Amino acid sequence: MKVEIFYCTAWNYLPRASRVEEEIRESFPSVNIKLIQSSGGDFRVIVDEKTIYDKKETETFPRIFEISKIIEEL
Repeated sequence: MKVEIFYCTAWNYLPRASRVEEEIRESFPSVNIKLIQSSGGDFRVIVDEKTIYDKKETETFPRIFEISKIIEEL
């Protein structure tokens, strides 16, 4: 499984992206995760080229373990 986490550097979303990365690694130890710098308030999680979370759509950051639950349901 390939996971990409896009995070806005201007708004310093790196700590949130790192938290989501740790959460995913805890639930899926063999996952391939890449943190990707972005801009414009971007915070997205893409799994195998499919967007599973977009802050611009939800208008909030994911809750603890929300991303892992979404991945489990894929």
